[in-house]
Amino acid sequence: MECPFCAETIKDEAVVCKHCNRDLRVALPIIAEIQETVLELDRLQRQLDRANTSLALFDRPARFLFLNGGIYVLLPSLLLLAAHYLVTVAMNVSPLYLRIASVIIPMPFGMAAFALSKIGYRGAFGLGALTAAVSVTGMFAVVAYLDGTSMVPATLQTSFPRRLHRAGSRTLLPTEWPECWGSMSGRKQCGDGRGAFKT
Repeated sequence: MECPFCAETIKDEAVVCKHCNRDLRVALPIIAEIQETVLELDRLQRQLDRANTSLALFDRPARFLFLNGGIYVLLPSLLLLAAHYLVTVAMNVSPLYLRIASVIIPMPFGMAAFALSKIGYRGAFGLGALTAAVSVTGMFAVVAYLDGTSMVPATLQTSFPRRLHRAGSRTLLPTEWPECWGSMSGRKQCGDGRGAFKT
């Protein structure tokens, strides 16, 4: 710690400064109280920032979500999509560059969201997860469009109608669901309208 009188470095246990010979017994409790007060003020400031963010969300939710979503989710997602297109399609280089870009591009946006918008750790993590989901979905869409294929894997395309039909028959929904469809094994699957299936 520093001596409050001469600003020289002294041991924390010292009761007299070895540089200016001042008695520290009176000053030490005041210094400790000041440090506790600073920590308490910091904690209260974080709580106030969280409260202000919540109030901004409830006061003008559309504006709050549009600004935060546009700046901290849409913009980095578009930059990541551009990096994905450049690395994998235009230049056709090693995917290592895309991995590096995937770390570097969102980082300043997350730091800005935490520092400027005062959304806290959980809010910044949520925005990061949303940015990742939007970016990965966009990358799948770009690859599917360029390859002329579907974004949904073929295994889900064949098993989803069967699950949908089972759910419909169990909840007594109308029976206009498809009665037969192809399965992963290539055989035709047919339902009897009651959730039972035969091949």
